[in-house]
Formats: sequence, structure tokens, C-alpha cells
Amino acid sequence: MPQPVLIAVVIGTDADALWCRLSARPDSGVFVLAFAPWPAATVLKCPLAALPAQGRLSVRDVRVTTRMGRIVRYLIPAFAPG
Repeated sequence: MPQPVLIAVVIGTDADALWCRLSARPDSGVFVLAFAPWPAATVLKCPLAALPAQGRLSVRDVRVTTRMGRIVRYLIPAFAPG
């Protein structure tokens, strides 16, 4: 993503992708954000019935240390209405 947080309108979703329009550039078309292997409930912070919804599209940076001491980094997309 070009910025840490984008204001977007999520117009739809399926099991592993969101369809969005950028609020600042609604004429730029629809972009698809694939978020597999994360479930939609992890990414969306609103019920599916609330779509289309305007909100903040961001990425959470989660780091996990394995038993072997290796740090694994996960970038998890998140959409919060508002």
C-alpha cells in the first residue's frame, strides 16, 4: 500500500479479497486487496451487512518469535469503518 492508512470504501468481499474504491480518487476504479490466508472476520472490523462502508484501510504488523528464536513477521490488512 502506498500509505500506512488509506481512506477507502469497501464495496464487497469474498472469502479472500476486498473490493475497494479510494475515497480521494473514486474515479480511479475498483482495486482488489487479497488478504489470504487471513479470514474476512480478521480483516473486517464491521459486519458484512454494513457494506458498502467507508473507513480506514491499514496494515497491522505482527511479529512472532518461534521456539527456535526466529522472528516471523506477518502483515495483516485491517478495515475499520468510520
